[in-house]
Amino acid sequence: MGNFCTECGSALQAEWKVCPNCGVPIISLPEQGSAYKAKTFQQPVQYQYPKSLVTIKTSKQKWAEKSWIFSLVAGIIGLVSLLTPFSSGKSYNLYGVLVFSFEQWWFGYNTVYDYDLGYESFWMENLSFLLPELITLIIVIFSNLLILIIAARLPKRAKNTSNWLIGGAIGLLGSSIALIAIFELLFMIESDYSYWQMMSPGFAIIWQFIGFVLVIIGYSVGKLKYPVQQQPQYDLGVKS
Repeated sequence: MGNFCTECGSALQAEWKVCPNCGVPIISLPEQGSAYKAKTFQQPVQYQYPKSLVTIKTSKQKWAEKSWIFSLVAGIIGLVSLLTPFSSGKSYNLYGVLVFSFEQWWFGYNTVYDYDLGYESFWMENLSFLLPELITLIIVIFSNLLILIIAARLPKRAKNTSNWLIGGAIGLLGSSIALIAIFELLFMIESDYSYWQMMSPGFAIIWQFIGFVLVIIGYSVGKLKYPVQQQPQYDLGVKS
């Protein structure tokens, strides 16, 4: 009998246990005596593996093999989002006209708009606010780069996931929460006002939370396990 899959006809190697094309277990015929070998047995044993099980198995495998895409998207957009404000505040009059706005970027850049004065931009000089921004920014950049590099390498590896992705995701989550908490604390200490009552989280910080979720989803999908299938029982119909 040739080394071909009985389900899809793909060529097989002797040491393979499962067909890599369709997932059907490879049935190795038991060794028989000379009386068995003298028999003419040209046709391979045809065993119809349940189609439903094969479909479920290959579907999970495809999802697992593509799971790195979740982390790749998170890393790319996570870095690009840093070019947008991490916080924004706007005020409108009774007629819906914008009278004041303030936007703050993660790297210390700020813009202020006043209806009477127009726009003004400046770089943060207050170290109490600038240092937390820069420290958390470095962690966010490193975390997104780590996620991006690991995700880009996964298609070339046998494993569909890596624990380094979890480390990057924790970096995104932890640094974003830290920035929110530090700014709130500093404002309460210096002015008795709540920073996040005046300002709304911008896309730059919101995406880090979304990226965290995407990485966790990709990591979980990449670790999908297949149910163990028992070898089917077959009868050769040949007496030794």
